[in-house]
Amino acid sequence: MKAAGVKVLAAIISVAVLLFGAAIVANLPRLDEPLIAELEQLKAPRAPRTGANGYPLALEFLSADDADKGGKGQREQWRSRFKSLECVARVELDCADRLIAEVGAADMGDPRLAVLMQRFEALTEQQFFDAGQSMDVDTPRSPPYGGMRNVSRLALAVSFRSDPPTRFIGKVARHHHFWRQVLRDGDTLPAKMTAIAGIQDTLDFLSALMRSRDLSDAEVRLIQAAITPMTPEETDIGTAFLSEARYQVLSKELPLASDASFLERVTLQRTATLNDFYRSWIVPMRQRAKLSASEFFQTGANQPLEPVRRPFSPSLFNWGGFRLVANMEWDPEQFVARTHDQNGRILLVLLQAELEQAPAAAVKQVLADSAHRNPYTGEPMLHDEVAGTIGFRCTHTAFHPPAMPDNCSVRIGPRQ
Repeated sequence: MKAAGVKVLAAIISVAVLLFGAAIVANLPRLDEPLIAELEQLKAPRAPRTGANGYPLALEFLSADDADKGGKGQREQWRSRFKSLECVARVELDCADRLIAEVGAADMGDPRLAVLMQRFEALTEQQFFDAGQSMDVDTPRSPPYGGMRNVSRLALAVSFRSDPPTRFIGKVARHHHFWRQVLRDGDTLPAKMTAIAGIQDTLDFLSALMRSRDLSDAEVRLIQAAITPMTPEETDIGTAFLSEARYQVLSKELPLASDASFLERVTLQRTATLNDFYRSWIVPMRQRAKLSASEFFQTGANQPLEPVRRPFSPSLFNWGGFRLVANMEWDPEQFVARTHDQNGRILLVLLQAELEQAPAAAVKQVLADSAHRNPYTGEPMLHDEVAGTIGFRCTHTAFHPPAMPDNCSVRIGPRQ
């Protein structure tokens, strides 16, 4: 009995060793499938354009200067003085109001902050924002987008308090144009989503201006000229998903497998996994990104992407890679939804500008007649008389409790 047990155990071990050896042999690079043409093209590097390119300036945005000799943590002490910079404008409707009030009570004579504001204004004077195409897991850094946004908001809050409306609107227009430039030229998800947030910041300040000041028709027209609706080129963020594929292709160690188990790693074909990831995730997301807001809504493209579930790997030996791609926890649809929502918020502020030029009693009629309507359904924007807001229902549904959901509204205030 004992000898029989030993033989069974030996047989099990032998089979396991054979299977393990077969998996390793099967997943040798020479047995991997070829990289599909679309991914092969991503290997060709492209240097950033030279000339009036804002990207190199953005990389050095928080670098040291003569006004400051401390370390990075010391340099940015000004940030802690403005608690309202934590306000998320796509969720709360008073972020600009809070920052304007905070700036009014603060000492704005910080030389470091003055240098950063000058740097941001220099960014707004550039003609494009091009990072090139060579970023991978080993890329040492990306621009400090959060710092850039904070400085932009503070500069607008200072201008709101000190400049006449025409000059303030001009400053907002330059900042808005810069973030639209980042949205068009930036080819990563962090770049595009930061641009979306920066655009919302500028809208927040213009909305606050219309609520708090009696503007002339000429000043309202300046606002309308500054924030035209997004173009199809701007709402199509497909290049950001392609950059996710490029990141995988150019990295020596496959980022997709960073959390893979040992068994998944030894039964993974690198190229087959990349091909499966591209077909299952990147291709459908690039297709969704091309949709207009109404098409996006009508086809349910804001719903979670569900790659085709297959019982077996399309590659003969890529068992581990097949499992990794099939079980990915990623909600990329949220980024397209957030983009369309943001375009809708532009329409809301343009509608607010229309209301500024109309009699107070004509709100319902203006909403009914306006060309600035719900971007998804084409219906008039909603008016909440009690809250003093106009808005529509967002489609960005990737909420993470206890965070508040997005709020696609703007405050117009009581209209007497």
